[in-house]
Parts: sequence; structure tokens; C-alpha cells
Amino acid sequence: MSTFFDTSVLLAGLVDFGPQSAPAQSLMHAVAEKRLDGATTAWHCCLEFFSVATRLPPEFRITPADAALLLQDEVFARMAVHDLPPTERAAGQSQPGVAAQSLPPPPAADPLLVSDPGEAYTQEVKAALVDAMIENSGALVLGADEWLTVAARDNTPGNALVPGDQDVVTLILRLKGGDLNAFRAGRLTLDQVKARVVASQF
Repeated sequence: MSTFFDTSVLLAGLVDFGPQSAPAQSLMHAVAEKRLDGATTAWHCCLEFFSVATRLPPEFRITPADAALLLQDEVFARMAVHDLPPTERAAGQSQPGVAAQSLPPPPAADPLLVSDPGEAYTQEVKAALVDAMIENSGALVLGADEWLTVAARDNTPGNALVPGDQDVVTLILRLKGGDLNAFRAGRLTLDQVKARVVASQF
């Protein structure tokens, strides 16, 4: 049996918010002391932790360097991390779900993640949506001049630990039916059809 650590547990377990952090900290201690087996999380939760932890109110905020170190020591070294980017998988995680202990020390944080964690998270979400719209649209019949459109709304400040942050981003992804049909017929590769997705946000 596995225990999944979402962003809220990682955040409260690794940043001390006072008494309300106690349950999450107990879980993190149990993982560190190997009293809890099968601890898992996901790459997007790591990104969300980094994004939120580095822009909390000043009394709780941690630096990007400290956030990256916490992820390395407390998460990558002790948990299975699902949906790692290809570079991390190639470094030692040959199959999804393999315990993170099998990984060598994680590489330095992506410069985009450090300089603009919100944009790094947006790019990860965009990539996942593009994959989903291409791979799961087989039942749709589109004319060559019709468009497949996907809209996603991101309200990051829904996290109560980031008061006063009301940024809302809507991401629009569009792919022409002719390009999708060419991919299905084998005339375009996956990378080629991904490159033809038109993205906009507001």
C-alpha cells in the first residue's frame, strides 16, 4: 500500500506554520524514520511546493535554494516521484513509480523553476494538456479546417497560504483538424503535431 503526499502535505510538512503543521510534519518524520512505507508524490506537486513556498508571506517564505534542498533531501531521497521529466527518468528511474532512492542526487534546479516557478508550472501543465488532447481525441471526427480547442483555467491562489494573490490564468490550446488527421495517418510525427498546437493565455 502506498501513501500519496500532495502539495498541501509537502508544504505543511516542510514549512513550519505552527500547530497546523503538526499532522503533516508527523507524516514526514514517519517517512524519514522509515516507519511509513510506500510514500509517493508527483512531479507537479514538487513544482507547486516550490512555487508556493518561495512566495509565502515573509514570515514563512523560504529561498529558492532552500526549497530545492528540501525537495532533494526530504522528497527525492525518500519518496517515489511519479511523472518525473524525461531527463530525471534517464538519470536512473527507468520505470514510473520506482522508488526515488534509486535515483542519483537530483540535478540542479531548472533555471526557469528558480527564476519563475509559476511559468515553470504553467509549462508543465501545458505539456500535459497537449499530450492529452492529441492522445485522447481518437473518437473525434474533425474536418481539415475545423479546430480542436482545449481551455484550462489556473487559479493558483486558491491555496489559503498565499493570501491576497488573485492571479487567474486561462490557457487556450488549439489544433487544426487537418494536422490531427495527418498525425493519425502517419504523415506527421508526434513532435511535429505538438509543434503545430497554437497556445495562448490571458
